[in-house]
Amino acid sequence: MRYHRTFGLNAEQLDELEVRIEDILSEPWDKGIGRPKCLSLREAIMVTLLYERQNMIEEVIADLYGVSQATVSDIITDFTPLIAQATEEFRLDATLPAGVRSFIVSNGTGSLRELDGTTTPIPYYQAVNFGSSVVFPLVHLLAALLNTSTNITYQGLVTRAGHQVHDIRVQGLSAPAATTAGVQANIPAQDFFIDSSTFQVISTLGKAYPKDGSLSAAPAEVQFSDYRQVNGILLPFAVTTLIAGQSASAIQLNQVTFNNNLTDSDFRP
Repeated sequence: MRYHRTFGLNAEQLDELEVRIEDILSEPWDKGIGRPKCLSLREAIMVTLLYERQNMIEEVIADLYGVSQATVSDIITDFTPLIAQATEEFRLDATLPAGVRSFIVSNGTGSLRELDGTTTPIPYYQAVNFGSSVVFPLVHLLAALLNTSTNITYQGLVTRAGHQVHDIRVQGLSAPAATTAGVQANIPAQDFFIDSSTFQVISTLGKAYPKDGSLSAAPAEVQFSDYRQVNGILLPFAVTTLIAGQSASAIQLNQVTFNNNLTDSDFRP
């Protein structure tokens, strides 16, 4: 099946979404006892994506999957908020010699927890792009694909760092009214450069802002390399950030673990 054309996601992205939703569920989707589910967890996700992305009516989806229209309606009702939650919460714990530094993003708000436990807010226009700016560029693309208010345009095939790449531009949502004081109304666009052969994100290009919250932005490029598989998901273990063409940071990961006994409280400052 051509997942991307049908659901807006490729097979790898669907795998990642399924894992994230499975972790969110309060109990297993199929307990293995009692009456079995009409659809598998993956099929339930696909049903919801068909409805959201293709604007397909419930009766047609029901025929495609051999279930009733009422079942499709219930699945869409249950899984729409689950998909939103799975793509809007992000936490990165960096284990450093002196302790753990945590970056937390949930529903467009973010915070940085320092080694001594103090927290500082991350501005909205940085929080909405945070995951793609660190080590998970596909998470941001996934959230954009699932958000019908996000503008996504194909800029064409270009050459970047010696690679033929597809340039995908994502224009985020407008900042909420409560956050617009001193912040531009529209979140800056971010370009994703995807290798035309491997379909790996090799870099992103957006804007970087000073810590004082001013709007004097500079071009910010994040380069991704050394892709390795973690739980069946390809992740870049080497991440380099350039601000205005100058090297700003270089991250080399040693180990990555997903959803290490996380709860909703872990996504609060």
